[in-house]
Amino acid sequence: VALSLFELNQTELLEKYRARIGDVVRSPRLRLRQQEYVWQSLTHQEGFVLSQVDGKTPYSDIIEISSMPEFEVTRILAKLVELRIIG
Repeated sequence: VALSLFELNQTELLEKYRARIGDVVRSPRLRLRQQEYVWQSLTHQEGFVLSQVDGKTPYSDIIEISSMPEFEVTRILAKLVELRIIG
C-alpha cells in the first residue's frame, strides 16, 4: 500500500514539475550570467543539469541524457525555472 501511495504521489509531483517547465520540446536558455547563478548554492546534480542547458538542447533531451531518473531531472529543471536561472 505504501509503495502504491509513493508512486501515486511521485506521478502527481512529476506532472506539477512538467507544468512548471512547459513544453518539453522547447530548448531552455540561461537567464542569468554565470557570475549570478554561482551564488544560488546549487547541488552538484543541479549544476550538472544546468551545464546541459545551451539554448539548443530541448528539455526532453536534457532529461534523457542526464542518466538520472526522469522525476529527479524534471524536479531540478522545475527548480531552475522557478529560480529564474533558466527559461
